[in-house]
Amino acid sequence: MRSLIVLSLASILMSGCTDAELEIEQVLEPASIQVSWDDLHELVEAFGYEQGIRQFCEDSTAASQDVFLAELSKLKGFEAKMLERVKIRAGEVQAEFDQADPQEEQEYICTVEMHASSEDRADLAREKWAEIKDLVNE
Repeated sequence: MRSLIVLSLASILMSGCTDAELEIEQVLEPASIQVSWDDLHELVEAFGYEQGIRQFCEDSTAASQDVFLAELSKLKGFEAKMLERVKIRAGEVQAEFDQADPQEEQEYICTVEMHASSEDRADLAREKWAEIKDLVNE
């Protein structure tokens, strides 16, 4: 893997890019936590949809996304740019539910299938989130 990274960087540098033009993924930085945008995107969506569905349908105090964002912001090792992307996506997911018409959309959102699906997805996200937190705490 290291030789692939070195080879990739060498080819980029040889093509005339400056250091300022390079956007190297956080995964390549040895001091950083090895978590990609895709990993965090999956988590923020799972927690966001679980919270959104629960708040829209039954429990206005549901807070799985809020808890995730609070825990994430306290962890060291994540780039500020990555954290900002997570917050933006969390806001977008929340806006979907804020803009939904309770009269018209309740029959589509508040189904057993939607609820179960969001819970299952959030349960998997909780497992993945626990693994990530364990990596950070090592």
